[in-house]
Amino acid sequence: MTTDGARRADAELRAVVPAVAANLPSVVSRTIDRLVSELVGYRDLGSRDLATSVNGQFDYLLASISGTPARAGGMGPQKVGRQRAEQGVALHEVLEAYRITVAELWTEVQSAALANGTEARIVVGLAGDMFGRLEEVSRIAILAYQERAAELLVEREAERAATLEALFRGYLTGRDEIWRAAARLELPLEGRFVAVVGASTGGADPLPDVYAQLRARDLGSAWRMTPDLKVGVVSLQDASVDSVLEVLRPLAVGPVGVSTVFDSLAHASQGVYLARLMMAAIPNGKKGVRQLEKTPMLALLAASPDTARMMIHAVLGEVLALPVRTREPLLATLVEWLEARGSVADAAQALFCHPNTVRYRINRIEQILRTDLSDPVALADVSAAVQALKLFPPQDE
Repeated sequence: MTTDGARRADAELRAVVPAVAANLPSVVSRTIDRLVSELVGYRDLGSRDLATSVNGQFDYLLASISGTPARAGGMGPQKVGRQRAEQGVALHEVLEAYRITVAELWTEVQSAALANGTEARIVVGLAGDMFGRLEEVSRIAILAYQERAAELLVEREAERAATLEALFRGYLTGRDEIWRAAARLELPLEGRFVAVVGASTGGADPLPDVYAQLRARDLGSAWRMTPDLKVGVVSLQDASVDSVLEVLRPLAVGPVGVSTVFDSLAHASQGVYLARLMMAAIPNGKKGVRQLEKTPMLALLAASPDTARMMIHAVLGEVLALPVRTREPLLATLVEWLEARGSVADAAQALFCHPNTVRYRINRIEQILRTDLSDPVALADVSAAVQALKLFPPQDE
């Protein structure tokens, strides 16, 4: 189009603005009907919201055509873009809404121009101008939408972090508070959960990609990262704890502790406490995953670490004082013998050694501890001390 032709097209376009403005209520109504009918994300928006935004878009576009300022305080593309981001409307639907809005406006402009005696070839030329304006408003809306979406992401992450911190520290006590936390974290309030704590070295993630790996198994989770720890809660639903451990073990780049199963997010702080104990029980410099076994004795011992350590040294002190090369086989044999309920044959099979070796080591332990493991009281003391040792192994090596 020549310069003179472009000027004539602009003049023709400006000339139809009054006629289009006069019929605007009908155009607005028709546009809203299409938005609600064709765009799922717009069906939950209130009628007043839609009327305000559509009127605002037409006011902006008609002002742009006529070369006059848009009405102050109107809903231009920047405001609409930010508002739709806050409402959670998908960006592609926001752009489609602009296409519908400009298409409806173009239909009205075309009719008004032809009724005004504008030549058909000029009307065709006006189409390029109208859809150039679509590109302009879409660009403004996209930038505003993305800017607000990024702001919301930061705000929501801060909110989630604060929620997790309060949950893990036991600051949330009322059921309503915990329910709101569950909703914010997208986790059920009740069910089956485990807490997980991993030690971070130099701020590095001790369980990289854990959220996505758990999600791939339909396991929901929420995580809080600090300079020293990564702390999380995992919703098991109907899955076993083993399915979580299968995810954690190959990912762990340091010591990771896992709690026993608990039945409500209200117990998350206790779960985190137990998971931290399990993490701390892994020898220094070692990586791996340890889960607290769900037994009454272990639960009691975990609840009082100082008492547990006193028991270990009071009952097993003489064995622990032996050189490592002597101590380790004796302790390993004692553990397997207790787990085998005193069966020498089963313990020998687990240890891949002769039954006589098991008998010798058990006798040796009795001599060192000056006790008789056939005595139920002595056996109970040693068994409890061994359970405590699983939680709090010696850290000297």
